[in-house]
Amino acid sequence: MFTQAKTPPPAREWYYTATPEARQEYDAFGPWVRAVGSENEMPPRFRAAWTEISDARFVFKLPIRADRRDVRPGMDLYDMVLAVDDTGLTVLRIIGEGIDRRYIAWAEAVGLSFFTDLLDGRWSLLLSDGTRLDANYNTVSAHHFTALGTFIRQKLSPDDTPKEPSSMSASAPIKDLFYRNQARTVRTGGGGAARVLHFEPRDRLCRDDANRRRLSSGLLVLDAGDALVIVDRGVPARGLFHPTYAARQLFLPYQRLTGFSFTPAEAGGRRFAHLVLEAGGQTVPLACLDRLDDIIAHLSARGVSSRQP
Repeated sequence: MFTQAKTPPPAREWYYTATPEARQEYDAFGPWVRAVGSENEMPPRFRAAWTEISDARFVFKLPIRADRRDVRPGMDLYDMVLAVDDTGLTVLRIIGEGIDRRYIAWAEAVGLSFFTDLLDGRWSLLLSDGTRLDANYNTVSAHHFTALGTFIRQKLSPDDTPKEPSSMSASAPIKDLFYRNQARTVRTGGGGAARVLHFEPRDRLCRDDANRRRLSSGLLVLDAGDALVIVDRGVPARGLFHPTYAARQLFLPYQRLTGFSFTPAEAGGRRFAHLVLEAGGQTVPLACLDRLDDIIAHLSARGVSSRQP
């Protein structure tokens, strides 16, 4: 006895049986951060919060980290919403079955960091209690965070903070294409000049703190008038045969710096000296191969206190 074969379901039945609204969100989904300009553009789980953030200067929704082939209409495709205005930042996250809401006033923030490694990006707001707010993104969306960073830098520096670099700032040439390009983006994104305080080229033979042979990653420190800007590769050194594509830009407004300490390099070989910057509960270590008299003199002139390491 033969049974009639069942008609196979149509391809992508899960797509055509979803609601039009769910299909529209799915069609627009990708690894990019998207600006939100209306309640309908908010992810469904966050839509109830639109009334309180609708007047924000920036509203961004950040996608989940998933391949498109693994998602379906109706899923939570965005797990974070950032809303930024003149008074502070609101972050909404999906936690379990609920939405966690956190508000951060600008008085609580002491710095801003951008870290990229090829397509992986991480934007971080450093807070005075020693914690940080991180937002991971695909670097195709870097323009959103560049605009956001320019806006936040203005909020972290009071109106009476000098906006032009100090006349005592150095102006040494940057003899490295990577760091020259990084300095150009700092100046473009910050909307003003930035003078070189300290520069160390990369790929110099050195020893790390465990006395292993390494190549230095280089370091660039800029005076942007209202902030100290640190540009590096995220780590001070790398293995001899391990390339790196990472880049970090760290903005520390002078008004938020509370102190610094310095530990000279240990004797023997090309070892790193360590400068630690303090901003409230945040500590920012810098590993340097060259003398740091220029940075130390500049920090002292800015009124940043020196502390014993």
